[in-house]
Amino acid sequence: MVIDHSYKISTFGDFSDITPSAETMMFFFEKSKDYGLLPSVFQELQIKNGSNLPVTQQRIALISNDSSEKVSISSGRIDYEITAKCDMKLDPKYREELNKKICGVFAFIFEKFNKKSSRLALNTESFVINLGDEEITEFMSRYTNPISLYEAPLDEWSTRLLVRKSKHILASEERFNIITNISKAALQKQVDGNVVHSTGFAVNVDINTVPENTIQRYGSNDLACFIDIAIGWWDQIIAEMG
Repeated sequence: MVIDHSYKISTFGDFSDITPSAETMMFFFEKSKDYGLLPSVFQELQIKNGSNLPVTQQRIALISNDSSEKVSISSGRIDYEITAKCDMKLDPKYREELNKKICGVFAFIFEKFNKKSSRLALNTESFVINLGDEEITEFMSRYTNPISLYEAPLDEWSTRLLVRKSKHILASEERFNIITNISKAALQKQVDGNVVHSTGFAVNVDINTVPENTIQRYGSNDLACFIDIAIGWWDQIIAEMG
């Protein structure tokens, strides 16, 4: 069984001028309430050129009432992250509505502050759970052929896969990194007031446009296209894992 723990869409660019002034916070209060979000602030740590000491700066966040959704507007990136409150798989219909909401939020931010992005990313964390001992061994054997010393059961195990592919985002051909990290993990959760421990696998998928192209070229329409492409690859990865 695969459950989704977190789902994050990120854009990279220069957002350093989006700061929490009274006027800006009022704008976000009026716009974000239509998306079930409220403006807040967080402290961003930065290392200034010529200094090894970090400095903090107040930045803007948009947060849902239950804190399961958070938009963080940092100096060099904007992250829209959803964290699951219970064991669940993001079904296609819910995901479609979620992506429309995400694109809508990025659209009003980009339009208000005249922004574009140089890089886009999808990051997800999922867990493979409810496996027996034989299933755990069989799962690891699909991705490794260890030397004889490292026969199952292994106390620690992980693998990293990376491939680059090309795909069009609207009219422009772009290069993508498709990265999957899989690791054996000790899992725990509350069941009827008790902590239940189990062994499973953490699956982190990172799909991003390559960092070498630093041109500020992506708008909200490009983001919607990127999400469709990245979701297709993410679904393929999870499906072929079994």
